[in-house]
Amino acid sequence: MTEITTLPVPRPIIIKRRKIIAGSHHGGAWKVAYADFVTAMMAFFLLLWLLSSPDKARLKGIARYFSPMPPAADAGTGTGSDLVSAVRNAAEVRPGRAPREPAAAVNVRSIANDLRMALRASPITMGIDDNLRIAADPRGTRIELMDTRARPLFRLGTAEPNAYGLLVIKAIGERLGARGARIAIEGHSDGVGGLTDPNWRLSMDRANVARRLLTDAGVAAGRVSEVVAFANTRLAFPDDPARPENRRISVIVLDEDDAMPVMKPSA
Repeated sequence: MTEITTLPVPRPIIIKRRKIIAGSHHGGAWKVAYADFVTAMMAFFLLLWLLSSPDKARLKGIARYFSPMPPAADAGTGTGSDLVSAVRNAAEVRPGRAPREPAAAVNVRSIANDLRMALRASPITMGIDDNLRIAADPRGTRIELMDTRARPLFRLGTAEPNAYGLLVIKAIGERLGARGARIAIEGHSDGVGGLTDPNWRLSMDRANVARRLLTDAGVAAGRVSEVVAFANTRLAFPDDPARPENRRISVIVLDEDDAMPVMKPSA
């Protein structure tokens, strides 16, 4: 009898392939978030490193970058509301100008209060508000001493200050000298007669007289950075060239980083 041999039946081979679907929750979005996080942390630690630096110039540059600049606008004729307005304006941003540290607003207020207290201490100069204007300036704090119809500071058409003008300039010089301020002085005339030699000479002579009186009162000669004449090229009231307030002396209390070095004569 023949024996029948049964061969094993081969088992089927099953291959499972996993289908990958793009955009699942294991995609690359986390890489973007992580990169943003790393960038933010790098900027944060860079800022900490800069702030820990003892370099004052670098710190001032950072402060100016993040701070607004006060406009060189008129701070009024001396009333309380005008001064508040000037300090408020110091915190605003003016397009097209470099940022400025907010400490400038505090400096304007401090100088204004100091000068007004000194001038109001005398019965002669206590009505100074019409002649005095204090404003923020791109280089520091601008103090303007203006003629008025009722109370001029100089004899008309001359560089000779009257008694009232002498007292005002002397009082301001004493206060600025006590502060050790570095200053620049500008002379301005009115628009009567046009842009002529007499207006140039008068504005220069008055600025030079103001320099002498300020240094006599206490401002160190080496703290005067410049004395400049503008004649009637920068009228305070362009719509009224003959107005007495156009005749003025401007004293700019300079921020130290904006002050021009004083050149010493060579031997």
